[in-house]
Amino acid sequence: MARFVPEPTSAAPVTTTEQASLPRHQWLLLGLTFITYLLIWGVQLKLPSFFAARHFGNAATINLTLAAMNIGGLLAGLTFGYLHRILHRYTLTLGYAGAAGSVLVLWLAPNATTAIGAAVFFNFIYSYTGPYLVFTSNTGLDASQVNVLSSYLTIATIISAFFAPLVWNGLGQLGPQSLTANVLIWIMLILGGLAILTATHHSRKEV
Repeated sequence: MARFVPEPTSAAPVTTTEQASLPRHQWLLLGLTFITYLLIWGVQLKLPSFFAARHFGNAATINLTLAAMNIGGLLAGLTFGYLHRILHRYTLTLGYAGAAGSVLVLWLAPNATTAIGAAVFFNFIYSYTGPYLVFTSNTGLDASQVNVLSSYLTIATIISAFFAPLVWNGLGQLGPQSLTANVLIWIMLILGGLAILTATHHSRKEV
């Protein structure tokens, strides 16, 4: 996912000789970042086998689809600042809800054109979540905390890629359909759950 984010407003730097600690809220956002990337790796890992099982084209088709997905992510990164100024906290909810809907369309796709369109839209709309999490995580931290958080965000991204095959091959065994189709069902359900959780959390904050 592309990461074009505005520079967060940080508190004044604090000089200290101890390692900076992070607030509990930042740890929660780090966990959410791990899950967010775990989900996108699941789609990208299973897309080739899904296309093959549905006879949606050859290797060239899937390569073109993955390339188009990256362009979609780039466009989302370029427009993140504008969308965030309008939706604020609900940018994250939109990313999860839109991604859940696109995975549903992908799962139900009757032909290659629909599947490709759903995959590209998935990466486009889902790419709003990464910049939002990075931007929000850094807001209000001093310079030393931002450095620590940046390291943990990088670690979360890397280990999510490592655990993705293990997690999705395991969850794919649970369900009524093939492993790949089951993975998409799980991803769709988790994304829908995250959309509901973030929407209700934001609503409680505004009451």
